[in-house]
Amino acid sequence: TITTGTLQVGGDISLTGADVLLDPSGAAAIVLNGSSAQTIDLSATDHGVDLSTNAVTLTVSNTSDTVTFTGTEVDVGGALTINANATVSLGSTNLTAAGNSTVNGSLSATTAKIDFDGTATLDIGANGSITISGDGELEVAGAVGGTAFNGTITTATGTLDFDGDVTVGSTGTLSITGNGVLELAGDLVNSSGGT
Repeated sequence: TITTGTLQVGGDISLTGADVLLDPSGAAAIVLNGSSAQTIDLSATDHGVDLSTNAVTLTVSNTSDTVTFTGTEVDVGGALTINANATVSLGSTNLTAAGNSTVNGSLSATTAKIDFDGTATLDIGANGSITISGDGELEVAGAVGGTAFNGTITTATGTLDFDGDVTVGSTGTLSITGNGVLELAGDLVNSSGGT
């Protein structure tokens, strides 16, 4: 059991039963930095992994291959950071992040819900992308883009639910096609040439 500090993982995380990998009593971080495909199971429901307390952060810096999450959910109390050229696949694993988060790589979900909750903001860099397919959902409680997001958010069948303002930057793209749904409580601002 790890209670504080940083856990750097270059391989897979596979838990059985009620194994507890991380039980933070203070600030803690998980960094997924493998050099090949990684399969990660950090489910609280399935294995009692509690990442929701004490602002635990999760960073994906594997730029060599896809990081695939399994299990029921991943609940991050702090920020989620996906570095440039990193690829994260959620499939049906729900993801919640309570801290201000940044996507500079690729994040995709098919039937999962991605939830940036509380007052969390979401910034998407110029090469960052979020793709929601199937009946997946992206929900953001705070502002999307801060000054402006310059990456891509795409869905053709899923739901994009934004409680705050969404500001599309000069290279940003917000694409809802087919049966995709946009639910917007705040303002949608195309700041300088985005689409």
